[in-house]
Amino acid sequence: MIKAKSVRRLAAVLVADVANYTGLMGVDEAGTHELLISQREVIVDPEVAAHSGRIVKSTGDGVMVEFPSVIAAVNCAVELQAQLIRQNQDLPSDRKLRWRIGINYGDIIVEPNDIYGDSVNIAARLEALAEPDGICISEKVFREVRAKIGVTFESIGKQRLKNIVEPITVYRSSFEMGKEAEPFNPAAPPSRAPLSDRPSVAILPFVNLSPDKENQYLVDGLTEELIFDLSMSPEFFVIDRGSSFTFSGHHHDLRDVAGKLGVRYLVMGSLQQGEDRIRVTSELIEADTGIQLWTSRYNRKNPDLLEVVDEIARSIAASLMTSSGQIAKAELKRQVVKAPKEFTVYDHYLRARDCFHKSLLPPWDKGRDWSRLAKEKFEKTIAMSDPPYWPAVAGLAWQHSIEFDWDYSDDYEASGRQAFEHALRAVKNEPDLHLGQWILGWAYLFIKQDYARAEHHYNLARELNLGDCRLLAEMAQLFILTGRYEQAIMNLNQAIRLHPYHEQWYDEFLGWAYEENGQPDRAVEVLGRFTELEGTWSYLVLARSYLQLGKPDKVKEYFKHVDRLHRQRTGQAFTLEAWTDWVRAKEPYQDPDRARRVIDLTKAVIDCANGKT
Repeated sequence: MIKAKSVRRLAAVLVADVANYTGLMGVDEAGTHELLISQREVIVDPEVAAHSGRIVKSTGDGVMVEFPSVIAAVNCAVELQAQLIRQNQDLPSDRKLRWRIGINYGDIIVEPNDIYGDSVNIAARLEALAEPDGICISEKVFREVRAKIGVTFESIGKQRLKNIVEPITVYRSSFEMGKEAEPFNPAAPPSRAPLSDRPSVAILPFVNLSPDKENQYLVDGLTEELIFDLSMSPEFFVIDRGSSFTFSGHHHDLRDVAGKLGVRYLVMGSLQQGEDRIRVTSELIEADTGIQLWTSRYNRKNPDLLEVVDEIARSIAASLMTSSGQIAKAELKRQVVKAPKEFTVYDHYLRARDCFHKSLLPPWDKGRDWSRLAKEKFEKTIAMSDPPYWPAVAGLAWQHSIEFDWDYSDDYEASGRQAFEHALRAVKNEPDLHLGQWILGWAYLFIKQDYARAEHHYNLARELNLGDCRLLAEMAQLFILTGRYEQAIMNLNQAIRLHPYHEQWYDEFLGWAYEENGQPDRAVEVLGRFTELEGTWSYLVLARSYLQLGKPDKVKEYFKHVDRLHRQRTGQAFTLEAWTDWVRAKEPYQDPDRARRVIDLTKAVIDCANGKT
């Protein structure tokens, strides 16, 4: 008989059992078994069904349950513990069945009577870590449910779990179910929490300056959205909403607040709502010195209040959390004064990343040297620890992708292959690393020409770091090369709106998208703002646009820049053959007709520039 093929799917897995069940059975076997059956029939099984769970199997004193929703799984766990604890209150201590629950989310292998895979194993290990009456969840689960349920979870750090290769960050319910959390006492003696190795930041509740205090929900919503956006980046340690909101409505010494929360940076701000506008101010403070490192003001019309608040939160997050953002700059300045012997892995990573950003700046003949130095520093950072610091592995992949994109490499294929291999390695070991997912998406697009996988990994990167405007803008390449020009234009306009002081290539991509979309006039409008464009291809887009608008003098003018930059880079005149090779190597259009269009238009530009009609 042919065995049915196993099915794989994403699911939340809940594993629960009774603590010290064997010991309880030794004291009263019949009574303990009878109570377990009763709790299963009256509490456990009905609650699982009410939350759309499927009991995969029973394990004597426990159950394994599959849920289609992470939130449903956690809500079910919370309700189970609440009911079980209430039932236990009337029982003597040697009769209480105290359950432990672990929850994970990920890819599972499904068979008719069982489920398998690392995601299942992790859930079982998390259950073993849970306290009696408690719940332990993985970081994947925590990110999905934070601020969406009524129970607070606290991190207990990275834990090594049996038969799981890499340690994972674990969160547990921070107080026993059925008991109220202790209220904040501002008079309590201060205690200092340890600083994280990562840049640590707390977003304090924004102040409501509006005359109408009924809009407090908007102010709190802005703060919560900002906490959520910053926490999506694995490079930052962001204090949870519950702890940050502890300091709401009180005047506190900022150094004391930072000490209690264990952070180096504080984000503060205010919101004022008028009749038709919202005004928001925000600032980044270095807690130890009280120095204001960054400030920004936003003034928006508010036809849709929640949409405006969401946009402002994303814009603040983009300014703070990107790899070239304000927190990264502050960290780099902080570690520059350190002696090399005091450098941590993260310090070396910052220096590598600093070289990376310098490799993107003119003059371009220096960019190649900075790129080489960045690769050396990323490699050094990787070699410093075992397992390596995975953001550095992703950073090395990024640098190789830049060498491919920016003509720093004499071997495009080798650079692309290295970018793919390093990104794949980073993602396999740390799936929640947004830069790894990003560069893997890039590599599937430009190296593998696998458009579906490219979009999949780009989207995963976006989910992991919604505030990264550079990623949002770069994804426009995917949409241009697959013929979705309106989507590309929307991405780029959104990125430009969220990052007003963006790099010039955002606009150059926008001009490219307009030209591909049959809007050469808009391409000219965007690209014509600049006295100097950054790339040969940008000048060629502008020349193609003027050709379609019937302006041969402008075609000749801008083709001179095409030829000038090409000679600077290669030492040779620009030719159709050279550009055909470029398109095949660097612009993998999904539709071959679109690639032929670009080559035919380029030939027409060259003919026009040479006086041919």
